[in-house]
Amino acid sequence: MLPAQRAVLSAMAQDEQARALDQAMDWMVRLNSGRAQARDHAAFARWRESSPAHDAAWTRLQERLGQSLRAIEQLDSRLPGQDARIGNLLRQPMRRSALKALLAAVGVGTGAWLADRVVPLGTLTADLQTRTGQRRAFALADGSQLALNARSAVDVDVAAATRQAVLREGDVVARVSPAAERPFLLMARHVSVVARQGRFLVSQGEARTRVFALAETLQLRAAAGGERELLPGRGVTVDALGRWQPVTGSATGAEWEQGYLSASPLPLGEVVAALRRYTPAVLRVSPEAAALPVQASLPLDDVDRALRALVDTQPITVRRYSPWWITLDTQRGA
Repeated sequence: MLPAQRAVLSAMAQDEQARALDQAMDWMVRLNSGRAQARDHAAFARWRESSPAHDAAWTRLQERLGQSLRAIEQLDSRLPGQDARIGNLLRQPMRRSALKALLAAVGVGTGAWLADRVVPLGTLTADLQTRTGQRRAFALADGSQLALNARSAVDVDVAAATRQAVLREGDVVARVSPAAERPFLLMARHVSVVARQGRFLVSQGEARTRVFALAETLQLRAAAGGERELLPGRGVTVDALGRWQPVTGSATGAEWEQGYLSASPLPLGEVVAALRRYTPAVLRVSPEAAALPVQASLPLDDVDRALRALVDTQPITVRRYSPWWITLDTQRGA
C-alpha cells in the first residue's frame, strides 16, 4: 500500500472514531436524561452492536468518565457539594457541552478544544463562581453583596474580625455594607481594594486589572508597590509592574450587570474577550483585527447578534468553521 493511501485510510479511521465518540456522548446524555424509555435502550443496544467502533467508543467513554468522576469524588471529600454541582451541570440544557468539557479535561481527545469552555473547571473549588453565560449576585453574611460576571470566581472570608475576598477570575461588582471598624478588602492579581462602604468594580485580566469606584472613595494598593486614592466616578487600571493608567471614556466596565457591553471605545480584542464569557464557542481574532477600535453597545446574552453588529460597523469578517469555532479577521486579511 502506498504512503498516500495509508494516510487517507488513517484519516478516515480517525474521523470514524471521532464520530463514534460524538454519538456515544449523545447516547450518554439521552440515557441519563431521566426521560429514556425502553425503545431508547433498545435503539442504543442496536447502535452499539452495529459497529466495533461504536462499542469501542462507548467503552472508552465509560473509562474516561469513570476517571473524571473519581476525581470529582476525591474533590467532594475535601469540598462537599462538588459532586452534586457537577451532576446538576450535566443535567442542564448545555449538559452535553459540559460533558465534553469534562471529558476533554481528562484526556478523551475528541472535542478537547472545548475543555473549560462551558464549565470553568479551574475554579470549581472557589467559594462563589459562575459558568459561561451566567451572571449571579451573592449575599454575604455582613450584608454586603458580590455580583459576578460570567466565568468569574471569588473566595470570601467574612467573619467577626475580617471582611475580605479574593478575585480568582473574571469580574465582580462589590456592594459594601458600612462597617466602620471593619473595612472590606478585595484582593485581585495586580491590586488590592479597601472600601468602608459603597460600590465598586474590579475586572481582572492577564495583563492588568481594572478598578472603578462606582460610589464612595476607595484605597488602592498595587501588588508591585504603591498606593493611591480613587474618587467616586473614576477608574484606573494597574499592571504587574505597578503602573497606573486612568480609565477614559464614559463606560464604567460594570455594564454587564445589565446584560450589555459598552465599548466607548475598546479595542476589538477586548470586546471579543468579553464575548468569550458568554459562549462555549472558541472565538479567535487576528492581531490586525484585535487592534481595531470599537465604539458600540453590544448584547452579551446574544453573542450572534453582537457579532452581526460588529460586522455591520467594523471592517471585519466573521467566519464560522463549526458551531464551536469562530474567527474574526480584517476584510483585508480574510
